[in-house]
Amino acid sequence: IAKLRALRLIVPQVIEAFEDETNAESDFGPADLRIHAETSRRTETIYDPYVNMLRATTESMSAVLGGCDTLTVRPYDASLRPPNDFGLRIARNVQLILEHEAHFDQVSDPAAGSYYVETLTNKLAQRAWDQFQQREAEGGILEALRTGTLQKQIAETRQERRNAVDDRKQVLVGTTHYPSLDEQRRDDLARPDGNSSSNGTGAPLPSPNLNTIRSVLRDGATLPEITAALRSDESPIAPLPRVRVAEEIETIRLRTEAYAEDHESPPQVLLAPLGPPAARSARATFARNFLGVAGVAIEEPLQFESADEAAAAAVEHDADIVVLCSSNDEYPDLAPALSAALDERGHESLLGIAGSPNDIDVDQADFFVHQGSPLKETLTTLQKRLGIDVTSEA
Repeated sequence: IAKLRALRLIVPQVIEAFEDETNAESDFGPADLRIHAETSRRTETIYDPYVNMLRATTESMSAVLGGCDTLTVRPYDASLRPPNDFGLRIARNVQLILEHEAHFDQVSDPAAGSYYVETLTNKLAQRAWDQFQQREAEGGILEALRTGTLQKQIAETRQERRNAVDDRKQVLVGTTHYPSLDEQRRDDLARPDGNSSSNGTGAPLPSPNLNTIRSVLRDGATLPEITAALRSDESPIAPLPRVRVAEEIETIRLRTEAYAEDHESPPQVLLAPLGPPAARSARATFARNFLGVAGVAIEEPLQFESADEAAAAAVEHDADIVVLCSSNDEYPDLAPALSAALDERGHESLLGIAGSPNDIDVDQADFFVHQGSPLKETLTTLQKRLGIDVTSEA
C-alpha cells in the first residue's frame, strides 16, 4: 500500500527536478500518474498452488488500497502450467469480489489518515528520493545498468529474501511450512513459454546508447538496422532474472519426486515420539513439517513406549530415516538406546534428533532438525546421504 502511495509522491518530484535542468514546464501532480499493478510472480509457489489465490487476493487488496488505476491478477497456476479456464476465471473473480462485495471502488484513498501507512509512505518516498539523487550522481540509470551496479543491488535483495525463506522467517504455506505430504507436481510442470528453465536468464541486452540511436535515426535507419547498431554497443546490459523465492526449496522436493519414480517410492521417514507427551508431540509436529518440505513419506505414530518398540517399527516400515522426538533431558538415554536397538536388528538408517545440538551431544545422531536449521542446506544434505542426485534440476 505504502509503495504505491509513495510512487505518487516521488514521480512529480522527479519530473520537477528534470524540469529545472531542461527549462521545460509541466503541471504534473500525483493524480496524473497512471499506475498499473500486477500480482507478484515472485511469491507464487508450484506446491499447494491454491494458496496462490490467497496471495493474489491480498496483493490485489494492497494494490487497490494503495491507489492503482488498473490491476492484473495472475492466475493461481500461472507458474505451474499454462493457465486453464478455471485459473483465469478465479483471477477475474478476485477483482469482481473486491469491487462488488468489498466495495473497494467506493473510496478514493482509504489509507489516508492512517498514521502507520502515512509514516511508511513518507519514509519510502524519502528513501526513493535519496536513491534517485545517488543514482544521478553516479551517472544515471543507464550507467548503473551498464556497470551492473543496479543488478547487483537487486541481487542482494533477492538473496536476502531467499535467506528469509531458508531460515523459515518467511512463511510460504504448503511449500516451506505445513506441506501436503501426498502432493506431487513434477508431472504437472509445463512452462508457458515451453522452456524448462524458469531462471529467465539470457544473453545481455543491447545498451540503449542515446548517441547511437540519434546517429542511426539521422541516417534513416530501419528498425532492424537500429537493433543491429545497438547490439554492436560495447557496453551491453545484463538482464535481470525472473525468479520466485520458492524455487530453490521446490527443486528439493522435485528431486525427491524424481527419485521416487526411479525407486517406486520416496524415502521413508519414521518419527519416533518417546518420553514426555508435551515435548514429544511438539517436536514430532515440527519434524514432520520440516522434513515434509522435501516430499518424503512420513510415518507419524502418536507415541512409542520404548526405544525397542520404535526400532521394530523402523524395520517394519523399512525406514530410511528415524527421527527421535523427545525432550532434551531424555535424549542422553533414549538416543543410545534407539541406536543400539536399530543395530541389533541390523537395520541401517539415518538417526535424527528433533532438537538443537547445542543442548545435546552431537555424537548421538546423524543429524538434527530444529528452529535454527537452514532449510535448504539441511534437506539437501539429507538427500545426498540418501543417494539422491542433488546436481539435477529435477
